[in-house]
Amino acid sequence: MIEKLPVKYGVDFNIPDEIKTPLRAYVTFDGSIIEYEVYIKEILPKDVKSDYNRTTKGVQAILVIERADKVNLNVKDIEPVGKKQGSKVQKFMLINIEEEAPKIPEKFRKLNKMEEKIHELLASMKKSLPDNIVEELSSRIIKFNLNDDEIRAVLEETVKDFEKSMVDPHEAVGIVAAQSIGEPGTQLTLRTFHYAGVAEVNITKGLPRLIEIVDARTKPSTPTMTIYLEDSIKNDQEKVEIIAKKIESIEMIDIADVEINVSEMTITIVLDREKMAKRRITKTQVMDALKRIKHQGLSINEEDDNIIISLEEPSYKRLYNLSEEVKNLLVSGIKGIERAIVKYEEAQKEYRIYTQGSNLKAVLEMDGVDPRKTTTNDIMEIYEVLGVEAARNAIIDESIRTLEEQGLNVDIRHIMLVADMMTFEGTVEAIGRHGVAGKKASVLARAAFEITSKHLLQAGLLGESDGLRGVAENIIVGQPITLGTGAVNLVYKYPEKKR
Repeated sequence: MIEKLPVKYGVDFNIPDEIKTPLRAYVTFDGSIIEYEVYIKEILPKDVKSDYNRTTKGVQAILVIERADKVNLNVKDIEPVGKKQGSKVQKFMLINIEEEAPKIPEKFRKLNKMEEKIHELLASMKKSLPDNIVEELSSRIIKFNLNDDEIRAVLEETVKDFEKSMVDPHEAVGIVAAQSIGEPGTQLTLRTFHYAGVAEVNITKGLPRLIEIVDARTKPSTPTMTIYLEDSIKNDQEKVEIIAKKIESIEMIDIADVEINVSEMTITIVLDREKMAKRRITKTQVMDALKRIKHQGLSINEEDDNIIISLEEPSYKRLYNLSEEVKNLLVSGIKGIERAIVKYEEAQKEYRIYTQGSNLKAVLEMDGVDPRKTTTNDIMEIYEVLGVEAARNAIIDESIRTLEEQGLNVDIRHIMLVADMMTFEGTVEAIGRHGVAGKKASVLARAAFEITSKHLLQAGLLGESDGLRGVAENIIVGQPITLGTGAVNLVYKYPEKKR
């Protein structure tokens, strides 16, 4: 049946009226393993006079299946939307029916009349502009209701500015970017490594932060997150504070005193009811957390507000290690997030959660959190969770923010070039001898960056050669660089004398 597509198939259940086609569905033949993901173009009533396949007598609807993709999933891993459909069908069962209307990608959408007009005028001028600029011009022209002469004047100025902003052939973009970032970088303050931000959550600023970004540090010195909430709860302080409490990691030492009794080989956990009530922790949660300790020969007993852990075999070293593990045991919250503070943003009229510590993957999975806006200052974590393109954007955003906080204005294209160099290989590389600079093909360029003798010695042993194609190596040997005017060789041809 699936092999002959498109196909009409009769099923023994009604499709709710609110579900519109086209839609996507999963198909299982045995009720446990999902074998196909199908795309249903149309749903026909059962009384339609048409030939169709079926595996049941009581047909209630006919599905027009246009496409089927082979998959291998477990039914238990799929959460059905609403009631599971077709649970009584003998050989063919549809579950998790959900609407999927066809969406036209933004860049392939149809141009509006003003955009078409702009393109025609540009063609008559024998010029062109990127689509995003045309789109922006279109909205502005419509907003200010410009006439044809004004539109042409605006286009001429836009083209003039656009061409002026373009890079000339053989422009030394790397050197210009280095100068444009390096010179303002000398004005970044060193005296404030941290500043008291939201409720004294420390965040690294200035030059130390910029160094962290370009060095592609595995962990920033002060990881922090800005957590946005969904529209339904972002103005409800009570619900936001409940989420903040769920996010903030609470260890055993935060809500109890841990005491060691060496003579009896026991560890006593004295619970602090006041601290527990403040952080909304119950004794049941504490007991559940203790059950996660993987040690053999342990017995856990409750006595009022005390919990006593006993070792069957006496061992001082094991007792000490166990006490340290109990102190640092995560009772509630997300690992890695030490604090979570709720703040009301007047400008945006919404509550946000600011954290000390970061765990992007776990936070994005929480109910009530807006995964589209929530972010972290840990670039490597963004790379691991969301991929290299998201990491590239994070490098740009964090660098621009760091510079702007100090009142420094650097053209974003210089920062974008640095971000591209750090990420174009598909991973996040540092700007340094362990990353971008260390991978340069030129021996002299590597030697000019760091550890000169090492690079020259290694190149001599391996018999490397240098083609002198870059900037640094040409300056070292005292000849013009191969960029700018140095990229062109001019030859003067003497005019032949007439005899």
